[in-house]
Amino acid sequence: MSSESLDRARVAELLVTHAGGRRRGSGYRVTADAVLTAAHVLEGAVSAQVRFEPDLPGEWTADALSWSADAASDIAVVTIAPRPGEPAPVDARFGRIGTRAAQLPVQAVGFPRWKLRGNTRAGATGPTGPAAASPGATTWFRDSAHVVGSVALLSHWRERTLEIVVTARPALLAPGTGGAVSPWEGMSGAALWAEDRIVGVVTKHHPGDDLGILTAARFDLALDELTPGLRQLLPVPERPAQLPDVVPAADQADEEFADRYRAFMARTLNRFEFFGVDPRGIPRRHTFATGYVPLTVSPRDTGDEAKNAVTAGVRADQALGDQERALVRGVAGSGKSTLLRWLGVRAARTADDTGDPAPVPFVLELARFGGGRPPSLDQLIAPVLRPEMPAGWVRRMLAAGRVVLLLDGLDEIPPRERVHVEDWVDEHVDAHPGTRCIVTTRPSVVAEQWWADRGFQRYDLLPMSRHSIDQFVHSWHDAARDDQPATALGDEVRRELTRCERQLLITLSNRPALRGMSANPLLCGLLCALHLERAEHLPESRKQVYDAALDLLLVRWPHLRRRHRAADDGERAGSGFAPESDPQPPLRGEGMTKLLQRIAFWLVTNRQLVLTPELARRRVQSSMLGLRGDGDPERVLQYLAHQSGVVRELPDGSLEFVHRTFRDHLAAKEVVEEDNLPLLVDNADKPHWHDVAVMAGAHARPSERIWLLRQLLDRGRTEPAHKDALFLLAAAILEQTDVLPQQDNSSPDVRDQVNEDLAELIPPRDRPAADQLAAAGPFVLDLLPDPRNVTDEQAVLVVRAAARIAARWENPPGAVEKILQYTVAGAPSRMINELLEAWGRHGDYETYARDVLSEIDFSRFDVELQNGRRIDHVNHLKSIVTLTLRNSVFDLTPLTALPALRRLTLRDNDMTSLRPLSGARSLRVLVLDRCARNAGALPVDLSPLRELRLSRLVIAGITTRADLAGLSGVRLDSLRLESRPRDLARLPAGLRVRHLSLVSGARRIRFDEVDGLRTVVLDWSAEADLPTMTATLPDLRRLVLRQVPPGTSVPALPGIRTTVCPARRPTTG
Repeated sequence: MSSESLDRARVAELLVTHAGGRRRGSGYRVTADAVLTAAHVLEGAVSAQVRFEPDLPGEWTADALSWSADAASDIAVVTIAPRPGEPAPVDARFGRIGTRAAQLPVQAVGFPRWKLRGNTRAGATGPTGPAAASPGATTWFRDSAHVVGSVALLSHWRERTLEIVVTARPALLAPGTGGAVSPWEGMSGAALWAEDRIVGVVTKHHPGDDLGILTAARFDLALDELTPGLRQLLPVPERPAQLPDVVPAADQADEEFADRYRAFMARTLNRFEFFGVDPRGIPRRHTFATGYVPLTVSPRDTGDEAKNAVTAGVRADQALGDQERALVRGVAGSGKSTLLRWLGVRAARTADDTGDPAPVPFVLELARFGGGRPPSLDQLIAPVLRPEMPAGWVRRMLAAGRVVLLLDGLDEIPPRERVHVEDWVDEHVDAHPGTRCIVTTRPSVVAEQWWADRGFQRYDLLPMSRHSIDQFVHSWHDAARDDQPATALGDEVRRELTRCERQLLITLSNRPALRGMSANPLLCGLLCALHLERAEHLPESRKQVYDAALDLLLVRWPHLRRRHRAADDGERAGSGFAPESDPQPPLRGEGMTKLLQRIAFWLVTNRQLVLTPELARRRVQSSMLGLRGDGDPERVLQYLAHQSGVVRELPDGSLEFVHRTFRDHLAAKEVVEEDNLPLLVDNADKPHWHDVAVMAGAHARPSERIWLLRQLLDRGRTEPAHKDALFLLAAAILEQTDVLPQQDNSSPDVRDQVNEDLAELIPPRDRPAADQLAAAGPFVLDLLPDPRNVTDEQAVLVVRAAARIAARWENPPGAVEKILQYTVAGAPSRMINELLEAWGRHGDYETYARDVLSEIDFSRFDVELQNGRRIDHVNHLKSIVTLTLRNSVFDLTPLTALPALRRLTLRDNDMTSLRPLSGARSLRVLVLDRCARNAGALPVDLSPLRELRLSRLVIAGITTRADLAGLSGVRLDSLRLESRPRDLARLPAGLRVRHLSLVSGARRIRFDEVDGLRTVVLDWSAEADLPTMTATLPDLRRLVLRQVPPGTSVPALPGIRTTVCPARRPTTG
């Protein structure tokens, strides 16, 4: 190990004078005027001297001008006057270590007692300290000890210190003490180095430990606990997370490559496309930070019903961020692929404040592996990085539990070939249990039970809420505004975009059909582009939206590009440059569309998403038969890959449609035009044909549509195994059908036939079936059964259908009555979840809250909300007793209209004022969890709580400043702090509390001025003087000590019942 940064000239010996005599210690000069040491070395000090290069020719001594010590962490700093005429030394560097199962080489230099040496040589230079003797006598001095050893990073994890195993043990007894003094006496205060950074301070040798084991204060964990005055004396950043990581030398290459890999992944994944934001039709990619609207998910595996937690959906990053295994379901265009990229970026940028190594994400688009077995993770490393990758790096990342597998598009793999993916996943998660894995799929396509049996939690990706739609529309137009030049014309376009944005939001609000489409991110982007390009005239149906989008991509935008390029060529010619080649399309108008239809149809019938380069050439050549235009397949191929906007080229030269929905839309058009409806009917039960069949129903002529519907119903009646899929498919086609031809009176009406057959699917069997029933229309309400004739699972699905009908159709007659039949008594939390999920995703926020949710009894449930638009109308939910608001909700005023609200949790909220809560008179319990973390220097103002009658207050995860002085005069039955707000050293005088808990980061807050304490719960600290601490608490009757190391002696406290909760050691498997 290199010691170039551990400078011998800066190693210090401390001579401390106290009332009982003198004491020695060690230290290190970290700046020109500051010496780092241990706090107990200076305990009771009257004066102190600091010696450098002691007993050597270059020795010099400095008097301590002052010292600042933190007894809890046992870290102190002594200030001295800089040495006259000496160049200012470079500040020492500090680092942090992780919590991995690894050994870290360390070193320290100090002056322990076992290095006491005698010198009787005549004329020898003796010590200049207190051991000096007359000439000729034996002189005693302490030599330096360069201690080299290692730290096992998982030792002392409860005590939050470091255990140093040294390679050279001292003698059993300290000379001249009869064993009463540790041979390590005097080593306390030595700086502990790892690589070229200080990571701790040597503090003690436990009497029960081997003589080859020392304990050190861990600097990264102590930093948050140091007083501001002490912290300012040290050359350290404000937060532990800002300290550079120190890793074992053997791991250095791995960590350096991990940093490069994560940075590369963060850059390459951090982009997504807003459809059509550029007026020239040129795709622009945007970073997630500049426009992405986070999606929400709903857990399908709710676990313990007794928890009674209900929610309208959870942000995907919060639900999946710590999830070890998850299967995420979402319909086409719902944003599954973009979500995985976003999660990959977040994982790549994760920096854990605890010092744990950051995760390493791998994103696999399964469709690109041709249905076969995915490659090894080594092969997924980008070619530009692969030569730098240390041998065995991926294997070590897996072993360390750092890998995050993000698998996109499981549904794209044929069922018979999914076993290869399942085996691949099994091998990774079974062999490396710490590996996280998130998989996306379309619903009702894969055998989910296989994944559930392996611990995958299932989530449904929810449609965007009205609030999210508004955010998406704003972000789309914001991106378009950012693309405009800083000219007068650009300013005019920006103003026009703002006007268009406002008008589009009004249009979506007034047209329910479009509003429903806009809940899908892909369709929302298409609507934004079409609204702008078509002078605010929007299509009426999904088919028309896709037709118009293809017209933009294949006709209007190529024309715009040619016009822009012609203008650019005119400027180039005027400047003496040759014009660029004219990118005329090789096929025009319907010819290019027909070519794409044929390719799309081939992909669907062969269950493919990607065309290899050679296959693409063959398909283009065969698809061009009968088409008028340039007959060169190579030129057509190049135009498709680089100019069409509908197809894109992958890095290996393969081609794919920019979105699967375009493939299915074009394939459906080809099915209808080439009279392939019988083929479609034969394949209608297959999941990968479902979207094609729905779109074919939209493309078909009215007479063809009736034929298709009747064929699907006939097949469903004769094939019980496929009945559900075929009947629901017929209902989906009918849902988007406005016109059917006049039918012969002698034959039954096809709408009636669909509705009658649909009734056989009631009650619904799963969520997609419930959603399809709701989409069929309000008439379904009359078909839904009453609660006496359904199972618990069916009851939940009936409520899901009824809630979506109530929201989408703005509370038609009978909707609330049907919901109340199921929820009036003992409704399970899953049922209430369905009601909350529909809120704002279908219909108006206020209407649904006023007409539907106001009738529901929420008193038994812990309601969790995170959408500001829902919270604006939460006043209609009068029965709420327990409420959690997640994420930043700055206006808490609506809560004052909840007469039954007794328990409120604010989580991940960046508010700094609780003033709006002063009107919530019924509130008794308030929990502030991870609030105001990003509030900068503004303190959290708790003074409004004086106006409430709180009985319990919990503060957890607040690390910014909090003004607890506002609690003076407040009476609480219970106060629990799980973190220490910055600069808070003690609880305010005048606060009256019966039961106080100071745990985790709050354990060092003083509470001697709190009145009325009957019970105190504390995390154990070896430095705590329990008799002195409790002497000032006359009412204290019970003391609970947590995390007490086994074998620790706890003193008896007269009149106080002490409960000891031993620390649990980690188990090994």
